[in-house]
Amino acid sequence: NLPDSQGLETFQTLHSTAPWLPVVLLTGMEDEGTGLRAVQEGAQYYLVKGQVSGPVVARSLRYAVERNRSLQWHRDKSRHTSGGRIISFLGVKGGVGTTTLALNAAAVLAQDKLVIAAELRADYGSFAAHFRKLSGPNLSGLYRMDTAELSESLLEQRLINSQLGFYLMFGPQTVADFHEVPVMHAEKMLTLMTQMGDFVILDLSPSPGAAQEVMIRRSNAVVLVSERDDSSLMSAK
Repeated sequence: NLPDSQGLETFQTLHSTAPWLPVVLLTGMEDEGTGLRAVQEGAQYYLVKGQVSGPVVARSLRYAVERNRSLQWHRDKSRHTSGGRIISFLGVKGGVGTTTLALNAAAVLAQDKLVIAAELRADYGSFAAHFRKLSGPNLSGLYRMDTAELSESLLEQRLINSQLGFYLMFGPQTVADFHEVPVMHAEKMLTLMTQMGDFVILDLSPSPGAAQEVMIRRSNAVVLVSERDDSSLMSAK
């Protein structure tokens, strides 16, 4: 109960304002009907006061986040009908704004397309720094797997909703995660990503490598990001 709303109305106001957020209700025993009605209207789960423990609450929240992520992805995926296109953004050096451009392009394309922005790279990814409140699994663990094991399902588990209409795939977040991207893995993962979305936006590392050559070759377009100073222009050349 709040000063300006009570019961189901509180949930309905929250859900209509931020429909992408998973919601778990905590209700009294006499309000179980309200909890069930909320689930029917979009809540992920409801708990009854006095009948739950700390571990149950934590498990319910984790379940709600996972279920919401999966439902949102599959709702959006229903819009995807054909093979996706790859647009790569490559900075001539760090600090020229490559990631910002890539994410803005993803947001524009996502207005009517299913878009995945991925950091398919061996070293530190900066998507997480741009979305400070978001966290989740990164792609580096897949580089250590056998290529034959890679699947859409494994990639879907690493999708993170940006809340801006497109999905993110984080690169390594710590030094311990750093791992060279095997060429065969790059090929397979790009194939899977283009099956999953209409557009795949790649934020490439300024450091060249065999896997990066694969990504550039597979791209429908490559955006080379530079500044006007001499060193940037030489690097671009």
